[in-house]
Amino acid sequence: MIIQLLILFPFSLALAQEVDCPPEKELPKALLEKISTPSSGFKYKGYISYEEMNEKTSRELAEQLVQEIHVSCDEARGAKEGKSLEEDSDVMMYVTPGDLIKIEKDGFQENKNFSSMGEAFEIKHAESLSGRLLAPSENAKYLKPKYAVLDVKKKENVMSGDKVFGYSGGGYGLPPKKNIAMVFKPSVKKRTTWLPQNSLFEQPFRGSRVANTLKYIDTKDPSFQCNGSCEAQIWGKLDFSDVDYVILQEGTPIPEEIKKSGIAVYKASPSETSEKLQKGELLLAADPTKFTSSTESVKTIPKASSDLIKAYKESFNKEEKKSLINQLGTINSEEVKKTILENFNLANDASLRSSMIMGLAQHGKDSAVRAKLLSFLKYKYEVVEKESWYGLSPDLLTSLIVIASSEGFKDDKDLREILEKISEKNSALKESYDRFFLNSPICPEYKSKE
Repeated sequence: MIIQLLILFPFSLALAQEVDCPPEKELPKALLEKISTPSSGFKYKGYISYEEMNEKTSRELAEQLVQEIHVSCDEARGAKEGKSLEEDSDVMMYVTPGDLIKIEKDGFQENKNFSSMGEAFEIKHAESLSGRLLAPSENAKYLKPKYAVLDVKKKENVMSGDKVFGYSGGGYGLPPKKNIAMVFKPSVKKRTTWLPQNSLFEQPFRGSRVANTLKYIDTKDPSFQCNGSCEAQIWGKLDFSDVDYVILQEGTPIPEEIKKSGIAVYKASPSETSEKLQKGELLLAADPTKFTSSTESVKTIPKASSDLIKAYKESFNKEEKKSLINQLGTINSEEVKKTILENFNLANDASLRSSMIMGLAQHGKDSAVRAKLLSFLKYKYEVVEKESWYGLSPDLLTSLIVIASSEGFKDDKDLREILEKISEKNSALKESYDRFFLNSPICPEYKSKE
């Protein structure tokens, strides 16, 4: 048996050392346990690359991302046996009749207001919630979280007894404006995370800012309470096809957009078992003949680098240039590398530089690429305290995660040393530095105070 395994797995000797194998007679079992360890399937430790973003639909990526959080966090934060939170909760979003036209056309969109905080905060926020940086792409727009409500049913999980329609505990529409509750299908829970408070406040949950999944085990002594309800984050594309049914506040007419969707509509009925609401009288039955499709197409990445380079040099649109650089970053060629290096110092936008840094990741063993990154980080060390109040720009966070995740960078002592110096001055970067270089878990094991 051992000989057969050595033939099947030529790396077994090194692997045996890594897993600290027991006596030789138990070697196959130890190897098989190591081989079967769950893996996220993402190429890099700390980010989802542009190329990976375009290999699957946003819904598929979302399920993969949430599954990774489940493996890393749920048992570390909660009990190992019991009833999971997804079995006793609803994921819903409150909207107004005026929102429905846009939702019908474009689907549900990211609905937190980051405009006053800047793009760097939005990028760091998504990275904190997911544990990964999302490469800027068209698919990332759909993958980014849509903020909703997790309506937990048990009274002991709720801090307040509010039964006000539209109340969410996180500012998602106070009455009377938001009088339509869109309750999502159970399948959406596979790509939903949650926090017991408004995530804009970034309060650590059991030692980590990473959001939890609905596979979290709810114990008799809950480790969380919701102020009316918890915040839910739904990852991946979200539209009318993901809605299970609609609940309307009493007296609210059924909007035309909902009639056209074929979704069932109920009148709200407060419940003694839920601190929020539940469906009461059926107002409009579901009509499957009107249901919209939830299909998504996977974008094909063009590989003609000369055309992309020409388009990049001729473009004056920031978003277009970023998209072109992301596409160029999937092509491993000297021409592409030279183009990115030549234009790096000319990029006056931090998010564009982030895309360039991701594009350079595959050239990590190249001396010119290493020198460019080292020079950039030394510059960042000088200016980091003069930047915005949270002291973090997207290109700096991207640099750290790419260096920690890429074969050509992660063992470079000079790059790590300058990143360490920056993180000592920059508390916003420290958490990511500790996780990626000091192997701090994204969700530390919870130690009860009892």
